[in-house]
Amino acid sequence: MSRTTLGLMVVAALIAVHVLFIAPLDDKREAMQEQMFIDHKALVKFERFLASGADSQKKLDELRQELKKLEKNIIDESDPSLAFASLQSDIQDMADGAGLSVNSVKPLEPQEADGYRTMPLFLDSSGGMEALSAFLKMLDSSRKLISLEKINIAAAPRGGLRIKMEFSGLMKR
Repeated sequence: MSRTTLGLMVVAALIAVHVLFIAPLDDKREAMQEQMFIDHKALVKFERFLASGADSQKKLDELRQELKKLEKNIIDESDPSLAFASLQSDIQDMADGAGLSVNSVKPLEPQEADGYRTMPLFLDSSGGMEALSAFLKMLDSSRKLISLEKINIAAAPRGGLRIKMEFSGLMKR
């Protein structure tokens, strides 16, 4: 065997080793590097989360205090019929104080939600734009948590406005 043949065989063996053993490892090495990069990003994310644990607890405590303050302004009745009566009385007082004429008030079906019950109430009233504006200002400045869900304003047959509104009050279950 000549040196040239021996040299060619060595080169062929090196190429075969590279193709069969080293080249497939390059793909695996790249995949492992990508996985390590993804794992590193996740680890950094979790480290940030753990570092902010005290801040999260502080924010949670602040939200609980805010919830306690807001719960003082919900309907303070244990019975749904009494809650509707209280809500109706509050809205009636505001409407009377603003100068709106109440044609009818009708409680709607209560909704259950996360330990609370929403108490929807329909109000059909009439009056002028000034009375409506005064009523909405009173509702907005009220300490009670009463929200105006829907409003329909139309011209009344004898002048003025016909105002249909749907309100929602909140009570604890």
